[in-house]
Amino acid sequence: MTAWWYNLKGNKKEGPIDLVELNKLIINGKIDDKAMLWHEGMDNWKVLEEIEELRGSKVATPPPLPVKAEQDPLSYSLATNWQRFFARIFDTWWEIIIVAVGLGWGLGTYSSSFAEWINNPGADQLFTMLCLPIAMVLDACVYQVAGNTPGKAFLGLTVGTIHAKPLSFSQYLTRNFSVWFSGLALGFPLINLYTMTKQSGRLKKGLQTNYDEPTGFRVRAKPCGLVRKTLFGLAFVSLFAAMIGLGVMSKDAETQARVADTLPNYNWENPVSQLTASINPKWKYEAQPNDQGGQVYMFTENTNHAAIIFAKEDASAGYSMSEYLTTFKKANEANMHFSDGGRYFESEGHQAWEGTGNMVGNNDQVINVQVIQFENSFWRVVSIQTTPHDLTNKIVSDLRILLWATVK
Repeated sequence: MTAWWYNLKGNKKEGPIDLVELNKLIINGKIDDKAMLWHEGMDNWKVLEEIEELRGSKVATPPPLPVKAEQDPLSYSLATNWQRFFARIFDTWWEIIIVAVGLGWGLGTYSSSFAEWINNPGADQLFTMLCLPIAMVLDACVYQVAGNTPGKAFLGLTVGTIHAKPLSFSQYLTRNFSVWFSGLALGFPLINLYTMTKQSGRLKKGLQTNYDEPTGFRVRAKPCGLVRKTLFGLAFVSLFAAMIGLGVMSKDAETQARVADTLPNYNWENPVSQLTASINPKWKYEAQPNDQGGQVYMFTENTNHAAIIFAKEDASAGYSMSEYLTTFKKANEANMHFSDGGRYFESEGHQAWEGTGNMVGNNDQVINVQVIQFENSFWRVVSIQTTPHDLTNKIVSDLRILLWATVK
């Protein structure tokens, strides 16, 4: 038996091993073509590739696996009317939610006219219609960035030219506005059911929709498995539930605003003075305990754009207004920031003070604090208003006057 020696690196010799074991090492790649080998009878060490009797030990390396060719998009079948309907509705819903919530928050924060208008009967439906063309622009942006929209991607649908090429942003946006007009009827209820049914009928007859026929655009469908269809169904139902929830919330807000406008004023009695005030029903009242064991009287505007806290604190004889204000500001410095030192004035013979500022960490929430001293008692009215401030300026001012009228 021939004993073999081999050297992989450095000057270290490995062996002896027999030919069978050597072949295993070569086949497993432990000994490569550049390894040095020797056995008795050889004049010198040789590299593996120079030894004739070992060349057959190397295993041929297979070529790379062939890359699976992408299916030609032109071979995909045209999408059915139901595939297109569910994909379009899904995309329209999530886009409307994003646009309506974002735009509604921005306008509701900075426009008192909008904040007042949106709670009127039918305003939410009209606002949704106005958001629809913006949603069409968002849809085109998503297509341009991601190459498809979520609803279509879920169901394997793609929108392209007659040669199955992707659309440019301007092409897709133009198509979307055609869909908005001819397919969704600008969002008008009932009318859009007619237009969608009309376009569906064309597809069932093997024709193209009115907005795709003149341009040559086509909606094709890749094969879509059961798992993907199931996931889409779950996502569709979840999105539908979210739409229903937002609609209920909108209806509740609209109902509350409408009811508040029809309710008569209610009488509130100051528990200390027993004097009453006629309060606008837009204010919700609640008595809350304070840290000193007394009570504060909280009035919250029904759309949560304003709140007023009315309270009384007693002090020892000789306690001055300036001392009270120093204590009050120190106790509330973590929450309230006053823009200046405020102003002192007299109110019907009583010393008074008024200061303005904002809530700490939220410049949109402005505060107004009024304090009037009645002998050894200090009454205060703290109002907090969030944007848009002019939405609640009048009712805050009116309630402040009514509350002071109950103090004696």
